[in-house]
Amino acid sequence: MIEAVETLLLFVAFVAFALWVWSPGQKARFEEAAWLPFREDDDDAALLGSRDGGMRHE
Repeated sequence: MIEAVETLLLFVAFVAFALWVWSPGQKARFEEAAWLPFREDDDDAALLGSRDGGMRHE
């Protein structure tokens, strides 16, 4: 009986999570997060010295 209740609770949690992920209000937030690895901030460039981390490739 406990296993059935646990399975049901996990299924409900999964459905709630899926609805939250695919809700229209989250799209802009996830789009911005998806581009974070490709974004170059001025702070990051100053910290690294250059795009390649200050290393020269000859």
